[in-house]
Amino acid sequence: MTTSRDAQVRDFVFRGLLCLDSLQQLEHTGVYLRDSHRRLGRALAELSFAEFSPQIQDGAEKMARLYVAFFCFENSVRELVSQKLRDSYGDNWWETKVPPAIRKKVGDRKKQEQKNQWHQPRSRSDINYADFGDMPGIILNNWQDFEELFDSQDWVKSRFGEMERSRNVIAHNNVLEDTEIDRIRLYLQDWARIVGL
Repeated sequence: MTTSRDAQVRDFVFRGLLCLDSLQQLEHTGVYLRDSHRRLGRALAELSFAEFSPQIQDGAEKMARLYVAFFCFENSVRELVSQKLRDSYGDNWWETKVPPAIRKKVGDRKKQEQKNQWHQPRSRSDINYADFGDMPGIILNNWQDFEELFDSQDWVKSRFGEMERSRNVIAHNNVLEDTEIDRIRLYLQDWARIVGL
């Protein structure tokens, strides 16, 4: 006797096989989708940076790993905020739980972006249009939903403030000193402990 779970698994596998077949047909015609990130990585790896000074090259290599760390951290914060508020208040949490000034800034950015339709949109999610520096405001505005995670509101303000300053140095293609990198490492370890990574 086939259960509904068996049917779901069979349908999932069947859809996967159909998708795989479609990908193979596209690749047969010269459209490669599955290996695109690896091919892009190889293309970037083949770029020559010989025309840049060793100081610039060394700084870029030093900051590349930090960029990855900040990318993961910042998106983890946005993911946590979205998930907590969606779980508590439903899909319209953005309209009901985000301070009006942040919502207005995001709305203005989205309108401005529509004027440049030749470029891909930043995101489909409103929270990705907010500044990283807006995250503490959203958290503190909904403190009852986050207080079990963080030591205090002052902790949120100070840690996020320091991380934002370091983030901005990297985002504007500058090199952080080793003492700042050590501090970031500790803060990222704290974050991983808090959110259970």
